[in-house]
This record gives sequence, C-alpha cells and structure tokens, in this order.
Amino acid sequence: MVNVTQIYCPSVAIMPWIEQRWLSKQSDAKCLVLADDKLVVEEWLEQVTFFCPSARVVALPETGLGFYNALSAHPSILAQRIRSLHRILSEPINIVIMSMESAFERLPLRSFLEQHTRYWKVGEAVHFGKLKESLVALGYNRVDTVRTYGEFAVRGDIVDVFSPASDLPVRMDFFGETIESAFFFDPIEQRRQSSLETVVVLPAHICLANQDSSKVFAKNCQAYFENAGDYYSYIQSLNEGVSWQGIELLFPLFFEKPCPSIFEFFQPNLVLSQSSLPLKLEQFSEKISLSRQQALKDKAPNLGAYLPEDKRFVLTMQEIDAHHQTRVEVTALKTVNVEQTDFHPLLSSQAKDQLEKLSQTESFIQKLRQHMEKQEAVLIACCSDHAVQRVKHFLSEAGIVCQDAPAHFWDIPTKMVSVVQLSLSQGFQWHGNYVYAEEDIFGTRIQRQTKTRRSAESVFKELSQVAEGDYVVHKDHGIGQYVELELIDISGSSHDCLKIMYADDDRLFLPVENIDLICRYGNVDGKVQLDKLGAASWQNRQARIKKKIQDIADKLIKIAAERKIKPGEICVPETGLFDEFCAHFPYPETDDQLNAVEDILQDLQSGMPMDRLICGDVGFGKTEVAMRAAFIVAMTGAQVAVVVPTTLLSRQHEINFKTRFEPFGLKVASLSRLKSFKEAEKVKADLKAGRVQVVIATHAIFAQNIDFSHLGLLIIDEEHHFGVVQKEKLKEKFPHVHLLSMTATPIPRTLHMALSGVREMSLIATPPVDRLAVKTYLTAFDATIIRGAIQQELDRKGQVFYISPRLEELDKILETLSEIVPEARVRIAHGQMRPAELEGVMAAFYAREFDILLATSIVESGIDLPSANTIIIHRADLFGMAQLYQLRGRVGRGQIQGHAYLLLPHYELKSKSMQRLSLLESLDTLGAGFTLASHDMDIRGVGNLVGEAQSGHIREVGVELYQSMLNDAILARQTITEKTKASSHFSPQLNLGLPIFIPQSYIFDHSLRLHLYRRAGNLKDEAAIDDFAAELKDRFGPLPSSVVNFMDILKIKVLCVVANIEKVDVGPKGVLFHLHQNIFPNPDALIEFVQNQVGLVRVRPDQRLSLIRAWPNLEQRILGIKEFVKTLASFCR
Repeated sequence: MVNVTQIYCPSVAIMPWIEQRWLSKQSDAKCLVLADDKLVVEEWLEQVTFFCPSARVVALPETGLGFYNALSAHPSILAQRIRSLHRILSEPINIVIMSMESAFERLPLRSFLEQHTRYWKVGEAVHFGKLKESLVALGYNRVDTVRTYGEFAVRGDIVDVFSPASDLPVRMDFFGETIESAFFFDPIEQRRQSSLETVVVLPAHICLANQDSSKVFAKNCQAYFENAGDYYSYIQSLNEGVSWQGIELLFPLFFEKPCPSIFEFFQPNLVLSQSSLPLKLEQFSEKISLSRQQALKDKAPNLGAYLPEDKRFVLTMQEIDAHHQTRVEVTALKTVNVEQTDFHPLLSSQAKDQLEKLSQTESFIQKLRQHMEKQEAVLIACCSDHAVQRVKHFLSEAGIVCQDAPAHFWDIPTKMVSVVQLSLSQGFQWHGNYVYAEEDIFGTRIQRQTKTRRSAESVFKELSQVAEGDYVVHKDHGIGQYVELELIDISGSSHDCLKIMYADDDRLFLPVENIDLICRYGNVDGKVQLDKLGAASWQNRQARIKKKIQDIADKLIKIAAERKIKPGEICVPETGLFDEFCAHFPYPETDDQLNAVEDILQDLQSGMPMDRLICGDVGFGKTEVAMRAAFIVAMTGAQVAVVVPTTLLSRQHEINFKTRFEPFGLKVASLSRLKSFKEAEKVKADLKAGRVQVVIATHAIFAQNIDFSHLGLLIIDEEHHFGVVQKEKLKEKFPHVHLLSMTATPIPRTLHMALSGVREMSLIATPPVDRLAVKTYLTAFDATIIRGAIQQELDRKGQVFYISPRLEELDKILETLSEIVPEARVRIAHGQMRPAELEGVMAAFYAREFDILLATSIVESGIDLPSANTIIIHRADLFGMAQLYQLRGRVGRGQIQGHAYLLLPHYELKSKSMQRLSLLESLDTLGAGFTLASHDMDIRGVGNLVGEAQSGHIREVGVELYQSMLNDAILARQTITEKTKASSHFSPQLNLGLPIFIPQSYIFDHSLRLHLYRRAGNLKDEAAIDDFAAELKDRFGPLPSSVVNFMDILKIKVLCVVANIEKVDVGPKGVLFHLHQNIFPNPDALIEFVQNQVGLVRVRPDQRLSLIRAWPNLEQRILGIKEFVKTLASFCR
C-alpha cells in the first residue's frame, strides 16, 4: 500500500524539503523527483548541489518527440539517457530528477546495460579484431573522424570511440594488443586532453541492429502481427546491421522480457511529484491512444502505429505503486487537506508590484535592514555572474555590505547578506533563512547562465573543403573542375597532386604543397564555363575585374575618409539614467554584447561620425546593443532613425522601443506602408519639429521629403537587405550623422578583413545565456511527423510557423493542414497582401488568436515571437543556406526548446543539396548555422554585401578569389610602402626530388587527406607547421617519411615567401632559386652574402641565384636547402 501525502511547497523550495525531510534522516534514501515539465527539471538540477550537499543526483532527459513519431530522438539526448541509466546502475544515486511524461516511458532492461557495457583498462590486453567487432555489436558506426556519440575510428594502432559514458570521446593507443594509453580528446580540434585509466564503453543505442536482436524482434513480431509482410523489412534491416528513423518506438520488441519503468529500474523509497501522478498518467495514456488512432488513420509507415495497446508498452498505476512505498504530491497553492511545510513566501504580489523598477527598490532595502537588525541570515540568488555583480553594486550603493555565499545553503552565516549564482524564480523563508530571488528585487528574472560552448570553426573548415566534381579557381589558370587526388611520378619520386580538368579536356596536376593556389568557386546552379589552359582570356578577365575592384576600393575608402574628416557630434551617456535603462534589459548581457556597446561608446565620444557594423547570429542580441546606442544619442537631445527592411519588423521594433524608451520621456513613432497618409504626414511633421526622438522606418526613409530637427544617429537593421547605393545615399544625405548597421548575414573572414579596413566592425558570436540550440530534423513530407510536430507545440501552449518558398502553394498547404490538424487555427501571410490586411494577420498571431502562421519567407527578417518555437519549412531545398538559418532563427529565442523541420521531396533525399542541408540538422551548436553559412557563402550572398553590380564580377572569378582580390585592393590603397607593393600572392614551387604524399595506409579516407592538404596549404609559419605535425601524430600515429618530407617542404615554402623566392629546382650539382619578379627585398645584403660565399653562391645573368652543392642523402639535402633559404629570409625581415 502506497502512503500518499499532499504538501504545500512551490518548486523553488522542493530541494530544501528533500534535504531536510528525507536525505538527512535516511541513510538509504532514494528519491524520484518528477516535474511537470523539463524546464523545472533543469532548475532543480541546478539547485540540488546547493540545497542538498549529500545528494548524488542524475537527470533523465525526455526524448521530446512523443509517441508514433517517425523520427528518432537527437543522438545527444539518447546518449544522456543511456549515461544516466548506467549511473543509476553503477553508482549510489539517491536522487533521480525527470519530467512526469518521461517517467511514464519504458526503459531498457537493467541486464541489457550490464551485459552491453565494456570496461577497458590501460595496460590490459584486448584482442584488436574483437575490439572492433565488439564496438559494431554495441551499435557504433565506423567513420574516418569521430565527431559525435556512437562513432568509432581505427587508424593503425589508434582507436577513437565516442561512448555515451562521457562528454568527450576517448583515444586509445595500442602496442600490439595492449592498451598503452588512453586520453579524452576534443571532437572539434581532434587534439588530446586529459588521460584516463579505464575506458567505459556503453551501448550506443537501446535498439541494437544486429542478428541477435533480429531473432528476438522477429519472435515478438510473430506474437503481435498476423501478416509477416508488415515487419519483414524491419527484420531484414536488423540482419544487415541497419537501423531506421523512429526505431525507438519499437524498442520493447527488442527484449524477451517486459521492459521496466523508472519506478522498477530505480526502485525509489520516495516519489515526489509536482502534481497528481494518477491524473497525469491518465492524461498521458489518453494522449498516446489518440496519437495511435491518428497514426492508423494516416496509414503511418511506422510499424509502431499498428502495435496493440498492452502493458508491454503502456504503464499502469498498479505497476507504479508496486515499486515504491511513499509518495508526496506537491501543490503550490494553499488548499484544504494539504499539509503545511516550513515554506513561506517572502513578498506579496502587491509588494512585488511596488518593486517593479530599479528606481523603486527602496522598500526592499528597508526589508534587508530589518533582517540585519534582527541578526537574521539573508541569501540573494542571482541567475548569472553578471547579475551577482549587479546586485553587489546595488547593495553597495545602499550602504549594505554583502559576501559570496558558502558552497551549501545550510552553511549561510547569520547577521549577513550572502549572494550566490543560482536560478530561483521567487524567494522563500525556511528555518530562519531568508532567500530572495533577483526577481524579488528588480521585478524581472534574468535567465540562467549557459555552459560555454566550443567554437565550431574547425569543423566548418572541413565542411568547406573541395569535393570531387567541384568547380575551383586557380589563380594562374582560371576556372577548372577538380577531378581527384592522384599519386604521380615527379623527378623519380612519388608526389600527391590534385587533378584539375580544364576546357578541351586539358588536365592540370597541382602538387599538394601548392594547394593554396586554388580556391572553391562557390555554390552555383547549373554548369560553369571552364577556362582553357594557356589562353590569355583568364589573365585578361582577372586584370579587368582587378581594375573594377580597385575602383570599388577607392570609392569605399574615399567615403570612409571623408566621413572621418567631418566632425561628429560627441555623445556622452548620463551614467545614472543609462544604468537604469540597461537594467530593464531582462537578460544578462554576453561579453560580446558588452564589448560592442563599449565600442559604440568610444565611437560616439570620438568627435568623428561613427560608421560601425554589428555582425551576429539571429537572436544573439544585436537589437539591445542598438537600443543602448539610440538611448545615449536620444538623451543628448538628438534624434535617432532606425531603418528596417520589412513592415513586420518595423511594427515589432516600434512596440519594443516604445516599451523601453517612453518611460524616460522619449517619444517613438514609425513610418511604413502600414501607416495611412494622414498618420505618416503627422510623423513627418513631428520629426521636423523635434517632437519625435526615435523613428522606426522602412524604405520610406529614403524619400527626399523627410526632414529631421536634429538627426544624430542612423541605425540600419538587417543591412544586407539594402543595396550599397541606398546606403551610400543615406551617408551622403547625412554626412555628419553617426551610423550603426546590423546584419545577421555571415561575412566570410576574407571579406570581413577587407571591410574592416573601411568601417569598424563588432562581432557578436556568443549565444545569449540560457539559449537552447534549435533541434533540426531533415525529413521527407510525412503527415504523421507534421501532426506530431504541430501537436507537440500546441500541447505546450505554443505557436507554429509553416513556411513555403512559393506563394502559389500556400492554399494547397492550407488544405493539407486542415486535414492533418483540423483542430489548429491557421492563417496565411505573404508580402503581396494589402498592408492593413498583413498587419491584421500579424497582430492576431502576436495576440495568439490563431496557432499556425502559414507564410512565405516574409518572416525571415528579425521577427521575434517567444511563443512560436516550432518552424516547418516546406521544400527546404529551394531555400539558400543563409535563408534557412535566418528562418530557423525565428524559433527557440527564449528558454523553450525550438524545433525546425526541413521538409524535402523523396527524390531529393540523396542529392547534393540534401548533404548540405544535413549539416544544419547535425550541427546544433549555438551560432553554428552562422559559421556554416560563412563557409557556404554563395554568389548572391557576397553580391548583397558588396553591391548587386559586383555579382557579375564574382561569377567571373568565383567567391573566394573575389574576396581575396578586394582585400588586397583595399590593403594596397591603405598602405603604400615598397614592401607592400612588392609582395603579391604567389605560391613557391619546390622541385626537390622528394617523395611527398600522405599514404593511404596512414589515412585511408580520400576526402580527409584532401582536407588536411588544404589546411596545410594555409599554414603561414614554422610553429603552425610543427603544431599541425603534432596533431597528425596525435590523431594518426607516427609520421611516415613521405609526410615528414611534406612538413619540411612546407617550412621551406614559408621561408621562400619571406625571401621572395618563387621556384626552387634541384639538380645533380646544386640548386637554382628563381626570385619572384626578379626582386630581392634587400639587394645590398644579398650582394654582400654572395661576395662572402665565393664559389658556392652566385647570381646568374638571368637574375637567378645558384647554390653549388651536392649532398650525400635526401635528409642532408633538405636540411642544407632549408638553412640556405632561412639565411636569405633573415635578410628580409
């Protein structure tokens, strides 16, 4: 019999209750803590260490997909679940925290985890062949480079494996069949980190696709299905070791015995639930039943829909009650028959209303002083380090001294105010301790700090590599098509070369050490005209475009220089008011945001007109930075104009700016086609008279009939939507005005460098605190998946974007949605609607009057709607990568997990566009889409950045070379020293008669070898080359001699660039050095050197330098040439 008790205790006080009432009183306490949703799970997980010092806790994440879904859960979630279950089995865990719905799902048998876990110790003998077989049997996929959970790689005597047991993959070095060492390594940089003594390998999946599983699965299927045809293909897949999307739904059929629930698996002696367990189970079972009925109605392809509803799949209350004795159900409301706890709320709602603004917090200070007089212990919980500093400053201003809190709640000293970084939504009193949340002080809750995420830059370098069939641009020979990597004979030695096809079937073999001479052409649709080897057309075309680029560089620099000459208004913020304005931002600023604000402050106080570009991913807080700039300028008495590309964004900004600015007496208005003629004329009159301080405007601002009383700052939002001509027109119209531009279009590094010479740039690359990366799914259109996605969002009281690339398809999609989710309210929005009609639809969506906004890509720019956290993109293959990441950025902008479903036709699922789109699916690191799009920049994207007129020029030379040429042109115009003039781009050719290649036996994968060659080609100094060599040794083992030669060649090449040597030829009697353009940077030093080396070194009549020397072997030859070139290079530094 289960003893059920109800208590009054809001969620913030649950952990203190568990510590005081259960853990501290029972040595064998095992508590299963069930939350209503996963956000509460995350809060409790953060609080448990502080409130429960004796706790050994795990959290079991929910899959987030619901039942009868044809999609699998994200690999990282599956890995976390397997790790948590393993910890429950192997450690003395006394608290398990999970959501209520997750607790109703079945788990794998305890024996499954015990039998499928491997422990390999350093120094232990492990049969190498059996180790590989074991990993495959545990569900691991063999790959060339381990990046994510469930992968392993074998390279010689090195084995990499990414087990769910840890956050990092493990690299094992073998000597024969003995594990010599084991290290964690970074999956992005691929470099070793800390060592470990025991490697724990957990099963990669709960449904293992192998022949043993197939037998059990087939036996269970026979018991459930009359028609063998329903499940035959599944059994065939398992026999072949192939898994499928949505396999988890069938996982109870993989086991001979019934699968347990968490109640049986963990066997708690206390179950604490945030609400009634029987009621939640009843609702959950009903939801499963409805989902199943709908899946059957849809004729869902997933076999799971046809399974009978029995106890093998669905949990019962009797089963739950059989595995625990005590249950406590919590309510946050004081009701009859509810046991009281020691919890007491600190502030009434009336008091909270009085504390809503920073300038009205005196009553809170009074309360603190009363606590101090009574010698009571006070704790203030802040959700980030930034918030801690903010509270300390606030208390210091009030004359109250505070200290950092101790490690645990129960050690808080009396007679003191302590401050801790901890997420609490409200304050409470417990056993004489007074706990205040930041919300109790400022009326707003700052979100929790997130973990620092690794940069994904290295991954994207690999993703942007040249692939077979790609168009490439050779700096000397023009556009060709890369065919393959080929090992050929050069001067009697094996040499890896890139085979490139040109017009008329001409072939060019490019040595790998000169790979820096080629770059990707860019992503294009259709065929590209190949150049002819040896023809003058490429050189002529390059020269013509170079001239055009120089004209652009001149114009950009001229405009920038003229603006710097003109005086700009000095704007200094009024410290108190500015701090108060900033305090109303309800999130902690990221370091990048604060740096951008600091940059702007310096610009505004410099006495020159500001021209700064803020570049950052969607939803990373660019608007807040712009608001602070606008506030500073507006408070000095000047006006601010904010230019946006769409009426929707104009409306959104108007609402947000009014909320922040009007409490400070600053009037905000807008100009767009949503305004009537009469309204627009009034706004124009108010601007001219100075009655409006901030105006939000669309293209209307470009009209000549708009006059300002005193314009001080012009902000261009989503600047990539405006042409260069429009932007330059504004600069000419307002030459003295400060200019701040913002863009979420990624700027490639080379172009970033180029533009940074013309304008100032601030990059916001850090995600906001508590931002969850959007989970992305790539799938064919499937009614069950669509319904599941929409239903899941509606169940959490959210809204959905459904985006189509084609206006004419909206009505057909509306019809489909009406059939799939008849209960959902759907409305259409697109750019061809009348302004008032579009405004009405969007206002209704913001007011949550309907559930699904079916629209074209009109929502791409800047729309911020925290309640909409699912986006479904129809025919995703018809959108560019930049558009897709912008669209995906519309969701997941708050605390709630965002989901993006990219739908493709079945025939596109194996195409090249599918491969590119799958990157968005697999890379869920925050900011990753931004970096990815930087590397995947297409011709149109770069054209938008430098002006439409330039798109044609980019098509002629390719994206990367165009950026490089623009960079060179701007640097050349800014620097006119002789050294800069002499140094143009060239790649020294080194014919040293050495074998240079990465053997297949060392690195088998062709694309990985090419990627490493490409990385090596961009190394600029000896230290970087040594670091690269160390990485190869770390990842792949000791360097073969041909790879050692390659490293030496790279070092000589770097020195040749410094010494301006473009070619080195080795002969039987010595070496010949060709100077680039027959110029040596320091001729006097060279003449003196030659005179001191009579008989060994001479300058020939053709200006070539010869070294007369024969070496006994290859090693001596390399060393001798390297030392000689190093000497020449030393004269040039």
